[in-house]
Amino acid sequence: MTNYHAPDNHQQDPPAKHGREQAEVKEIVTDTINTHRVRFHEEENGVVTEIAEEMTFIAPEKEHRHLQKPLSYVTQEHMIDHEHHKEQKDKAWKSAWQDTFVQNPQQWLEENAEKLQESFGDFGGKLMCIDEGVEPENGKNAVYIAGSGILYKRDELKGKSMEERADAFTKAIDRSAVRDVTSHQLCGACGMCKEFGEDAEKVAMMWGKAIAKKLGVPYIDHVPPARRPKEFHDALFAYYDGTGRFQDPARAGLPKGFTYSRGILNDGAQGAFEIGVARSIAMGDHGFGKRFTKENPFTIVVIGDPDRPEFSEEKLLQELQPIADQYEMVKIITMKAPSQKVS
Repeated sequence: MTNYHAPDNHQQDPPAKHGREQAEVKEIVTDTINTHRVRFHEEENGVVTEIAEEMTFIAPEKEHRHLQKPLSYVTQEHMIDHEHHKEQKDKAWKSAWQDTFVQNPQQWLEENAEKLQESFGDFGGKLMCIDEGVEPENGKNAVYIAGSGILYKRDELKGKSMEERADAFTKAIDRSAVRDVTSHQLCGACGMCKEFGEDAEKVAMMWGKAIAKKLGVPYIDHVPPARRPKEFHDALFAYYDGTGRFQDPARAGLPKGFTYSRGILNDGAQGAFEIGVARSIAMGDHGFGKRFTKENPFTIVVIGDPDRPEFSEEKLLQELQPIADQYEMVKIITMKAPSQKVS
C-alpha cells in the first residue's frame, strides 16, 4: 500500500503559488484518512487546466480531525510527480480491461465455479499485507491484513508503544491462522505510523518481528511488492474474505487485488476501514484514480463463509455497503466459497 503523508508543518501558511491555484476543495474525514476532492486550474502561462480530482492524505494523528486549511501546496507537488506515470497507467488500465473477468466478473464467477475453488486452500497461512503486489512464496497459503496488522485499532491505541499495539493485535487475531509473518517494501500502512519512526521500511520490519515474537512464529522476510509496478497501484479489485481460506487469486486465474482476510479477525469495523483504505489508494493518485467510473468501477468481491454465521455473506455485505453508497464508482459483488463441512 502506498499513501501520501502530510508534513508536520501542514498548518503553516502555504508557500507562494507556482503557476496554479486551487479552485475547489471538499474534505471528508474518516478516522486517520483525509480525502480531499481537489480541482486545480491554470493561473498563468497556460500550464495546467486540470490535474486531479481526489487525493488522500494521512495527516499527523494528533491533528487530523482538525484540519482548517487545504493542503494545496502539498497536493500540487504530489500530483505533478505522479502525472509522470500517466502513460504507464494508461497502458496498464487498457491491458487490464482485456481480461474477461474484469469485463464481467459476475458472469465469470458463475461460469467458472469449479475453477474458482483453486483459489481456496486450508485455513490460515503466512501473514502478509493487503497490498495487491505481495504474493505467497512458492504458492504457499497466506492471510492478509494491512501492514500485517499495524493499523489495528490505531486511534483507540493512540500513545501506546509498538509492543502494546502488537499485543492488542495478536490477542484479537485468530492465532491459529498465522504460520509465519512477512513485511514488505513500500508499505503505506507502515508509512502511516510515524509514531514508530520516520523510516517506513524499518517500521515495517520492526512490526513484523514484534508480532511474530508474540505469536511464536517465524518472521520470514521483508519482501518487494513484486506483482505491481513500484511507482503505483494497479488493482481494479479488492477481495473481502470471510473464510480465511482465500489464498491467491491468481491460482484460479482471477486478477490481483487488495485482499483482506476478514475471517481471521472478527471485527467488522476494522475490516471496513481497511477496505476503505484500499479504495482510497486505488481511486486516488497512487492508483488508477479518475479512470474508475460508474461504468468501469472499482469492484469489491465479498466472500462469505458458508460454515460460520459470524462471517456470512450477508453480514460482510452490510459492513461494506456504506462504501458503495458513498461512491458510485464502487461496485460490490459476491463470490461463493466452498464449504468445509463433510456431507
